[in-house]
Parts: sequence; C-alpha cells; structure tokens
Amino acid sequence: MFVVMTVGASEAEILGVKSQILAEGLTPFDHLSGGRTTVAVVGEIGARRPALLERFAVLPGVETVRPISRPFKLTSREFHPEDTVIRVLDAVIGDGSLTMMAGPCSVESREQLFETADAVAAAGATVLRGGAFKPRTSPYAFQGLGIAGLRLLAEARERTGLRSSPRSWSRARSTSSPSTRTSSRSARGTCRTTRCPATLVASLDR
Repeated sequence: MFVVMTVGASEAEILGVKSQILAEGLTPFDHLSGGRTTVAVVGEIGARRPALLERFAVLPGVETVRPISRPFKLTSREFHPEDTVIRVLDAVIGDGSLTMMAGPCSVESREQLFETADAVAAAGATVLRGGAFKPRTSPYAFQGLGIAGLRLLAEARERTGLRSSPRSWSRARSTSSPSTRTSSRSARGTCRTTRCPATLVASLDR
C-alpha cells in the first residue's frame, strides 16, 4: 500500500508514519515528487490490510492511503512517476537519447580490454562496460580481477574517451531510491552497490 502525505507535510509527520510502519514489522520507502511525499509500505500484510488502511489513514499529515496489488511497487509509476535517468559521468541513460553500451562480460587482461575498448569506440558506442567482480558458486572459478579490473577500466577510459561502467556485485540489495534502478541489464550493471562503481573508477586516478 501507499501512504500519501499532504502537500507540505512536516518531517516529523513523515517520520511518525514511517515509525508506525516499522512498528508493524513492515518497511517504509519514501519518495518526494511535486512537493508531496509518498511512503510505500513493503512487507507481508495479508489479512491485516483493512486494519492497517484505517490505522495509517488517521495519522497526522496523511492525505490518503491507497492499496496496490502491483508486484513491483517501488518501480511503479504510482510511486515514482518520473522517468528513471541514470548518469555515467556525462553520459545519460533514460532521458530519451540513445546511449550505446558494450564491452566484455569479464575484464581478464589489459590486452583483452584495450582491444575490446578500441572496437567499442570505433563502433560509436558511448559507454564501455566490463565485469571487474565475478562472483561464482565455486570458490575455484575465476572471481574477476577486482580493484585491478577497475584500474584497467580507468585506463581504457583515458585511452578511448569512453565512459566506464564496471559491473559489480553486492550481497545486500541496494537501499537507494528506486530512481536509480532499471530493468535494463546493461544499465543495471552501472550502479549495483551503495557506491557506484563508476565513481570508484573515477576516483582511482586521483
């Protein structure tokens, strides 16, 4: 369900709603749009739905409470009406322009990456992607070059002018705003940890 706050609801009122949601064993996610905050309630609600609808509706600062049956609440237009826009340095994905992203599944060596990067740049792509961290079920399989892979991606960026978009991995799902998430496989690799790997690449040569 979504708890829609009144326009200009105070921070204390929003925190009060989130506290009540947490007290019910549920998780709140808030999003501000057009001066109005909407709080998504995520978790197992079940038979408690009617009671929770009434309980949340009378909290200070609440305008209305809307039930929602969509399986992907946090990426729905009801919760996040704006288009999702992802930035990789000065490249923009999702603003209506065409962004081409290409590269190896895994960064394995300087020679392999540079040869691929040259081909990607020659083909007119905008972003170079490549896996620096490759978690595997078997501990004996190739796990990626890690930080060394990020450094190679930074070198390839300087060599070709391509923006670098390293694919990374995190055991815990990111708790960032849904606006940073997208269903595109390529864009999903752009920022999969709480600190965007593109930022890591940019900081390696400082």
